[in-house]
Amino acid sequence: MICTFEENQLLIKPEGKIMMDHSDQIKNEIKSLIQSKKEDPNIHLEGVLIDLSKIDFVDSTGVGVFISLYKFSVEKDFQLTLLNPTPMVDKVFTITKLGQIINIQSN
Repeated sequence: MICTFEENQLLIKPEGKIMMDHSDQIKNEIKSLIQSKKEDPNIHLEGVLIDLSKIDFVDSTGVGVFISLYKFSVEKDFQLTLLNPTPMVDKVFTITKLGQIINIQSN
């Protein structure tokens, strides 16, 4: 998972699939990355961008990961944005209406 920080934004780029087999691992890894930035007194984290362009599949537990990250964003006071979902992932987001609670942007 690639992670960069620029202009008060943390950009996270996971790859592969987000499904039951390893959804907790991915969720905890992303939360840990965010928490480390939030705890750094030299950093003012305003937003987290998760680039989904290299995620080719998300199941219902994967949707749960994003809901959990959204709740975490509210709790920790930062804006969560999902970027560039692949067509398959975007279809899952449309069916589950995830875009009604989380900002999802496509290029």
